[in-house]
Amino acid sequence: MTPLRSHAIPCALGALALAASTLVIAAPASAATDSCSVSHATLDWGFKESFRAYIDGSIANGEWTTADGASYVTPEFGWTEEFGDVDAAGDARLRFRGSVEFTGHDGLLDTTIANPIVSLDRDGSVRVALDVSGVTMEGEQIHDSEVPFLVGTVAADAVKTAGGTQTILITAPELTEQGSTAFPNYEAGTPFDDLTVTVSDPECTFALGQTPATTAWLLTGVGSAVVVALVAALIVALRRRKEKAATDA
Repeated sequence: MTPLRSHAIPCALGALALAASTLVIAAPASAATDSCSVSHATLDWGFKESFRAYIDGSIANGEWTTADGASYVTPEFGWTEEFGDVDAAGDARLRFRGSVEFTGHDGLLDTTIANPIVSLDRDGSVRVALDVSGVTMEGEQIHDSEVPFLVGTVAADAVKTAGGTQTILITAPELTEQGSTAFPNYEAGTPFDDLTVTVSDPECTFALGQTPATTAWLLTGVGSAVVVALVAALIVALRRRKEKAATDA
């Protein structure tokens, strides 16, 4: 074997080993972020269009009233963030202040929803909690705080960033069992109106699709397997070249 060939295998092995070690070090680092506090966010949400139509119709002959910072501009209610943060894992939790009181049937129906909390996980899952209080048409008194009200998902194309503002669209979240108990007008699984969360803080935004550490290590393992396969193929190729050279000689 010529000097060039005698050093080819260890040099190639060294280069591939270095590549593998780089993968092991770099992969988990890409999954980590710093936690931060969101300075400003808003929530726009119509709640449930069919329920608004029912309250505003001739049967219930009712109305809704916003208070404590909530607002209404047809066809959505608006809330301003009270506090919010994005943790080191990339998950966001935003609490909004304000209440909406629905009344109808000459006071037989009187329900208030308040202080929505929107939790966004980097895997795209969403949870919406509400304070719910009042009395149902059956006369049941309700006074529950942070009820797990809705669940849903955020698609990758539903998160948009422009000019330092991030907009997150949550499409057709569904009522939970707990939500149906606190708001028995609808069964669990009923879709509610879309929610739009707007974060006006370029220093602290939601990181949808960020790779968690466990996935990063799995990807590193796959990379290592590829390196091993390449090393094996290189050894076989060089061995064949050596045998051919010996035969030619």
